[in-house]
Amino acid sequence: MIKSFVLLNESKIMLTLFSKNYCGLCEEALYELQSLQSKQKLNSVNLPKFDIEVIDIEQKENKVWKEKYYLDIPVLHLNEFPIMKHAIDPTRLSELLVEFDGISQNK
Repeated sequence: MIKSFVLLNESKIMLTLFSKNYCGLCEEALYELQSLQSKQKLNSVNLPKFDIEVIDIEQKENKVWKEKYYLDIPVLHLNEFPIMKHAIDPTRLSELLVEFDGISQNK
């Protein structure tokens, strides 16, 4: 069962996973995100730090997200920008994290 929570890594990058209970694709997506975050923490991949937030679209306070994403979950945002839906591609996500980190450091 997936509940709303945040895994903090003290970073400027927030990955938000829109999810719901009893969703196999959502559980796979969360596993991919946590696996990538673990690899980043162990320095086995060269990625910027990122935090993970999970939002359960079925909770009453998330009605807007349920209306928007009900047929598309899991949906992943990088900060406020939607970047993936239906599944997480770890290779593409890694590329996006590096690209976003490079852009934000140049500001």
